Amino acid sequence: MTTSFCSLVGVSALLVATVPACAQRGGAQAVRHYPDAGFELQVFDNSDSYSCVLDLNRHGHVIGVREASNPEGTIFSQKYWYSDGSDSVDLPLVEGYTNVVGEAISDTGLVVGFASRRIGHTDGSLIGFVWDSRTGKSTKLPPHGDDNASHAQDISADGTRISGYTTGANPARLRPCVWSWDAGSQSWHSTVLPTIEQYNPYLMSSRAVITPDGSRVAACVTERFLPDGTVDSSLYLWTYSDGQWQRSELSKQQMRLHGINDAGTMVGDLSLPTTRMPCRIDADGTVVELGFLPGDRSGEARGINNAGLIVGFTDDPGNHDAGPRAFVYENDQMRKLEMPPDTVYSAAYCVNDLGQIGGLADVTFPDETVEDPQTGEQQPVIKTVGFVRSPK
Repeated sequence: MTTSFCSLVGVSALLVATVPACAQRGGAQAVRHYPDAGFELQVFDNSDSYSCVLDLNRHGHVIGVREASNPEGTIFSQKYWYSDGSDSVDLPLVEGYTNVVGEAISDTGLVVGFASRRIGHTDGSLIGFVWDSRTGKSTKLPPHGDDNASHAQDISADGTRISGYTTGANPARLRPCVWSWDAGSQSWHSTVLPTIEQYNPYLMSSRAVITPDGSRVAACVTERFLPDGTVDSSLYLWTYSDGQWQRSELSKQQMRLHGINDAGTMVGDLSLPTTRMPCRIDADGTVVELGFLPGDRSGEARGINNAGLIVGFTDDPGNHDAGPRAFVYENDQMRKLEMPPDTVYSAAYCVNDLGQIGGLADVTFPDETVEDPQTGEQQPVIKTVGFVRSPK
């Protein structure tokens, strides 16, 4: 399948590394060189239908998600996976749980996310975890105090601090939390970040993001409860100083956060009445709407590096034939991310300080065909593959 992708994009030079099979399906990775384009593209073809790179560290190690099926092809599920560039493996289940979701990776190869099981389980249905790619071991992140659930959402570059939230009941509480690694006890210690209210439900659909240096955390938390029962959330920043996390309000606007750099510049998207607007939030709380690529009407800013390079995607949801296009934003200008010429659609989800960009791309595999149910004719297979794009 990697060779069919090569014929698609007309690659003049190719280095292919076939890797051990991922769970339920053989996986492959390839590095494509584009002499005239100024970039290389590493492709992750580890699903019959869908794969995406979600985050990458400064070494180019990645985590992603793919769709997998049972041998009969009748039951589909999402599998989160890790690759160091030469080998791929699905994240293992956490003991006692039936599902895992990877969210972020540190430069030290630690992957964080959450594990889940049936709702209503007597011991809780959600737990944050840390998976060490070097040892293959998963560690549960304890909820704070007598809470019963936790969710890890981001991790510092050195892997010593994790941001997310912790939840409990009687009374209901859902609070942003930082887990710090204690080298002496070889364990994770939780600290609840100070908030106005104990219940901050917007954290579940947004994120608590942490700077790569681990000194600041940003999240949208409850400002007040409105008479109609809805929650008004605002953007806050917590800064670690003299052993304490100090809270400050940045913006009255509510947005979904996806990333933050060491300068405190954040990216995300605003939920406007008719669209999602990709945005940048400066360290002083100024919200800048990034706009869209020409012809598009919605989008998300998904990642930012320490040079201020922003990546994401925009889309045209009003046209069912349209699809997302990856963008880069720098010097107050948005442009389409240059991809191989026969790429159908694309989306960028992450960027590191080397300028490597990860995401997904829809491509046609002309050597693989499927029967069109309406015409009976054989049509080329279009699949969504994960990618890492590296500048030369």
